[in-house]
Amino acid sequence: MAAPLVSSLLAQAPPGEQPQVAASLRTLLADGAAVVDEQLAAAAEEHNLAQYWLVELEGGGKAPLCPDGRLPDGSFLEPRSGTALPFDHIARCVTASRPATADELAPAEAEELRRAVQTAAESFVREVYSPHGGVR
Repeated sequence: MAAPLVSSLLAQAPPGEQPQVAASLRTLLADGAAVVDEQLAAAAEEHNLAQYWLVELEGGGKAPLCPDGRLPDGSFLEPRSGTALPFDHIARCVTASRPATADELAPAEAEELRRAVQTAAESFVREVYSPHGGVR
């Protein structure tokens, strides 16, 4: 019975406030910590994917989390480096990267197009956006 209410309250939490809302719910719900933790994990994952949360990559750079990049094991593909990124949605960090398998990578004919689109998008961002944020 508490799960739908907890899920709704966590989904409505302001950005970045889910952990504080979860802590308050744990206090309010006697014996509800397990329900809160379960719902927090689902709500955090939903929020991170909806907001295309940016992941800090080893060696510098960032990559967005998105539903289309999700691999069958729950990690996310970073196609530039061919890396699979397991992600902790509550802590919002990569837990341990690994090389993506051949089955997880795009076919060779699609990779050429992906690289061309990425190069064009990066060029657009450099031309239009300031390195310090905002439009030029």
